[in-house]
Amino acid sequence: MRAINIKGKKYNPVNERILEFHKLYKDGRVTSEIISHTEGIVVMRATVMPDIKKPERYFTGYASEYQADKSSFVNATSYIENCETSAVGRALGMLGIGIETAFASSNEVTGAENRAKMNEGLKCEKCGKPITYAEKEYSVQNYLVACCRACQKKLKTKEPF
Repeated sequence: MRAINIKGKKYNPVNERILEFHKLYKDGRVTSEIISHTEGIVVMRATVMPDIKKPERYFTGYASEYQADKSSFVNATSYIENCETSAVGRALGMLGIGIETAFASSNEVTGAENRAKMNEGLKCEKCGKPITYAEKEYSVQNYLVACCRACQKKLKTKEPF
């Protein structure tokens, strides 16, 4: 299996894991399904069955993606496909394929790194506590101010600060 280097660690891309699965399990099957899909958020489950003659032995992987996730350039146009790839990669990982050094997909790793960068220095405008980019986006959209969940609750119930 061809591995790539991500931050000094070997990583097996999902396409390589799929090829390895089909090489190892001639009678195997990989399936995926959408569990939920609402308001630009998709949750998928992938199932990997090494031998279709033994359907009781299977491995699952779940993933979710958000179309408007600003940390992922892929999600703007292909969040469903990205989600499916992540779910399949996780299911293959549960079977033990391609997880020597990393379980997450390369998009998950990159997305986590990008979200961490986006969260740097964000603070609640009401109390000064650190907030995430998602909290900021939600609160600005709903309350017109970047604030933490506790302050969002106060704004919603009109409690004094």
